[in-house]
Amino acid sequence: MSKKVLIVEDDKEVLFIMKYILEDTGYEVIISDSDNVIQNVLDVQPNLILLDDWIPGERGSEICKRIKSNSQMKHIPVFIVSAVSGLDLTARECLADGFIEKPFELHYFEKKIKYVLSNR
Repeated sequence: MSKKVLIVEDDKEVLFIMKYILEDTGYEVIISDSDNVIQNVLDVQPNLILLDDWIPGERGSEICKRIKSNSQMKHIPVFIVSAVSGLDLTARECLADGFIEKPFELHYFEKKIKYVLSNR
């Protein structure tokens, strides 16, 4: 069974690139809009969540805090993905397991995801 990665990203071009890389690497990709993230995480139980910080509605970092404070979801690694400055601090404050700065190098993105999923 392939590992599942849930992506919450409103930039369609970035979403396309992330989805393409992950599926090409053999992962199952689930796309979630910002309104249904918590329910999708509970339903899907992904192996990793890639969460854009600047999405419509609630910020990704706030959603991350809710995920990490829920006993049914807190074990799932969450990476905040964004182009905002101070992303490392934002990721620490919301208890994310890591962060990926946009724009990212494709090889770096793939390598980081492989590392996280192979060590879980």
